[in-house]
Amino acid sequence: MKRISSSLIAVLLGATMLSGQTPATKEWTAYGKKLTESKMVSVTEALKEVPRDGKAVAIEGMISDVCTNKGCWLIMTDGAKQVRVQFEGYSFFVPWDAKGKKIKAQGVVKMKTIDEKAAKHWAEEQSNPEVKPESIKGDQNMYILTASGVVIENGGPLSQEQQDIVAGKKKKAGHDEN
Repeated sequence: MKRISSSLIAVLLGATMLSGQTPATKEWTAYGKKLTESKMVSVTEALKEVPRDGKAVAIEGMISDVCTNKGCWLIMTDGAKQVRVQFEGYSFFVPWDAKGKKIKAQGVVKMKTIDEKAAKHWAEEQSNPEVKPESIKGDQNMYILTASGVVIENGGPLSQEQQDIVAGKKKKAGHDEN
């Protein structure tokens, strides 16, 4: 077995630090289409002056909640504002364990009016909704980002159980279809 000298290790570690990388580099996992925008804005900035027909945005923030059935939606926040993120054409899903991770998303954000029944259902799906389901009365206006793609820091793959549910091979106990 060959031994690596301590001076060689010091040189390699020094080169790593000078390059701006740390030995434990964060990995970003992509879901959906590749992001084409490099300039990201906060959720708060993205939600300023949203026209009725929507606007294209590239947003970064944290995931505060994820659909626990298929992973077909998430709630993204910057600490001040939040937006519900749905995935373009129901074409991709994110891991159940993505809550609390950093995210970048690209798509179109709109203010949508949803009926009381849908608003209550969406609130019931969340682990900590801004508005409790029982206090929702009448139609609700909500910001919705329809994302063409997202990247999640240390996102990883979908679990086998989640893949089976997405593929329709099994149902998750206690969940209705989303």
